[in-house]
Amino acid sequence: MMYTSARWQITPEAKELFVLPIFSIVCFVFTYRNVRIAPSLGFALAFISGLLIDIVCAVDLAHLMPEVGLTTFYQGIGGAGDKDGLFIVPIFTYLTLQYAQFRQGYRLAWL
Repeated sequence: MMYTSARWQITPEAKELFVLPIFSIVCFVFTYRNVRIAPSLGFALAFISGLLIDIVCAVDLAHLMPEVGLTTFYQGIGGAGDKDGLFIVPIFTYLTLQYAQFRQGYRLAWL
């Protein structure tokens, strides 16, 4: 489902991938409906789903643009550093699930 929301924005300066973090949204909806999801599980699954969609879209771009090539396609995966969604979205998911459980009266589990 995240694959259908992914889009590339290609400019002369950069190639940017925009993805809607659907897994995190699903976690938030479940939490709103009082389904308890461990924050560490939310972090892990948000990271894995983001990494997989990043890899799949990078391979797609390598097929669409022959100048990128299959030998260097991986250089853009997580390439924005600490501003990358692959870094920010799992942390935001973890903190939001942790806060929601605190508000619902659960004991905080930091692991």
